[in-house]
Amino acid sequence: MPAVRPLVWGETFDGDGSQTGWEADSGFGSWYGISLYFGGDSYGWQVQHNCEVIADRDDPDQAKADAQAHFEKAVLAALSDTCK
Repeated sequence: MPAVRPLVWGETFDGDGSQTGWEADSGFGSWYGISLYFGGDSYGWQVQHNCEVIADRDDPDQAKADAQAHFEKAVLAALSDTCK
């Protein structure tokens, strides 16, 4: 099975210069974003693909892993059976 390259994450910041998350370009005209939010009594990390929420995690590393898994699944699904 071919290997899928890892997403390359860049930090995102708010207007005050505080880090708010990360974003990565898929290289296929779409993007992934991980955003910090406060959900009632704790902080969380929301994972988005082109503005669609695909996961919600307590840990930013797990959020990045979810985005990578989503990306790999999409890439591998687009390959023909002869490429897999």
